[in-house]
This record gives sequence, C-alpha cells and structure tokens, in this order.
Amino acid sequence: MVALPTVSIVISTLDRAEWLERLLPALAALDYPALEVIVVNGPSTDGTDALLARHAGRIKIGRCPEANLSRSRNIGIAAAAGDVVAFIDDDALPADPGWLRHLVAPLAEDPTLGASGGPVLRGDGDDWEFQGRVASDYGELREPFEAAALGLVADGRRWVRYTQGNNCAFPRAALLAIGGFDETFTYYLDETDVCLRLARSGRPIGLAPRAIVRHYSASAAHRRTWHDRNWDVMARSDTYFCLQHGADPLPARLRRTLELARRKWPYQAIVVHYRQGHYGWRRLARYLARWTRGTVAGLWLGLRRHRRTPLGAGHVPPPFLPYRGA
Repeated sequence: MVALPTVSIVISTLDRAEWLERLLPALAALDYPALEVIVVNGPSTDGTDALLARHAGRIKIGRCPEANLSRSRNIGIAAAAGDVVAFIDDDALPADPGWLRHLVAPLAEDPTLGASGGPVLRGDGDDWEFQGRVASDYGELREPFEAAALGLVADGRRWVRYTQGNNCAFPRAALLAIGGFDETFTYYLDETDVCLRLARSGRPIGLAPRAIVRHYSASAAHRRTWHDRNWDVMARSDTYFCLQHGADPLPARLRRTLELARRKWPYQAIVVHYRQGHYGWRRLARYLARWTRGTVAGLWLGLRRHRRTPLGAGHVPPPFLPYRGA
C-alpha cells in the first residue's frame, strides 16, 4: 500500500461564519491519519473572527486584507506544512469521511501529477455541478462527453484537464514551483489557470472520482442573486486568461480572444436569461455594461501586467499542526 502524505486543508472564507462552523467539525470526522486545517479569513464583518478565536491552537489562521480568492489561497499555501495542499470551500461539505483519502490517492500513486480533483454535487441533491472538464488555452470549457464527441485530447498545452477550486489537491512543491495562484484572478478561472500552468510544466492533472463534496452555493457579495453577479470580474478574468495562455502570436491571440468572448459564459448566460424572460432590457443593458467593462479591463491586464505569483520554492512554512477538532 502507498503511504499517504501529510495534508494541509486550506479554506478561504469571507463573512461565512455560520457555514464555516458547520464545515470544521466535518473535517474533524475525516478518516485521514495526518491533516492540518488552515482558515484564511478575508475582511469579514460577521462573527468569523470570534469563531476562529475559539479554534485557536487547533487550526492555523491566516488573514487576507482584500476579497481576492487567489491571494487568500496563496496565504494558505504559505502557511501549509503538509506535503499536499487541499482546498474545499467554506460552503461545502465532504460527502463522506473518506473524501480526503480518495482525493489524495492519485497523487500518492503517481508523483508526476500536478493536481487531483474530485466531483461536486449541488447541495443535498443528485445533480452534478462538476464531474471533470477540459479547458483550452483560450478558456473554452468542455464537459467530458463534449470533449469526446469533438475529439479533444488533453495534450497539456492547448487543452488540459482542470479541477474545480472547491474540491482539489496539489503537491505543495508543485504549487511553489509555479509561484502559486496568480493574484490577478480575483476569482473565476483561477484554478484553471493553475492547472494549465502545471500541465505545461510537465505535471498532468489527475481525477479522483470517489472524492465527492457537496457545494451549497451560499450567497456572497459577488453572487447577490442567481443572475445578479459580478459579470465584470468574470469577464476580466476570462479575457486575461486568454491573453496569458493563448499559444498563438499576439495579433492572432488578441483576435481569437475577442472572437470567443461572446460565445462563452458569462456573456451567454446574461443574454439567455434575458431571452427566457427572467429580466427586462434595462437589467440586460446593466449586465452587459458590466461585462464590457470587465472585458476592457482584462485586455489591459493581459497586455500590460505580468503575473502576480508571489510564492517561491524555498519558502519554509510554520510547523505542521495536526487537526483534532474541538
């Protein structure tokens, strides 16, 4: 039997004390021999600080001064002493106590892998939010059946497998080697960016089909309702992703980025919801204005800014802190 590595579970949170209070006991019930828990709190204004104070000494606590998921993840990685860094969202729960064993197993069995990702169920139902996908260097996302029908192959350059950020694990050394998450991504496509960079560095992305989590999609500042979202932030991330990763020369890369922009989610989601009668033309115009602002911002970032990947291979974390729960 392959020995299981030590694992650091990183949770990024922001104004989700009620959800976090439910998650932490669930992690204490995991069937795993050596894990630590790191909670990185954003600029929360609810009871998150008080909740974390009650867990002081049992978990590592980090602080992120802004609502930036990639920066929060990097703070968690910097605090992680485990051989593997796993991520789960504060509004998610492992589907069973064996979740972490199943998630880490592919990494333990194949040391060349750069990541391992598991499926995600929506809430308490049987509807899948994620069962594995492939992404292109231009941020085109395809379900497994679509990829098979189109003959798409994860070649590690133009198309790669990727994980979902609420159920994934990475060798800590692999994350440090690429500098961690790119903090230009406030959120959306952040984990896809990491997976593509890992794959291009020679570390393919593995699947852990038995490592299931349930995601409850709690409300947040960027998701006020199911359709009132920060479409500008998502469009910015998408455009920046394309310009960073597109394998074509810059003129062709820019042209391809703009050609694809209106074919992809979020633009398609905005327009389809309008056509289905979920809102009127005024709201449509407001959402499209957000999307346009984000696209322009993404173009500027993609053309002018270098990656913000602050971690390095020589980083030494604080000592491992075994998690035993309350």
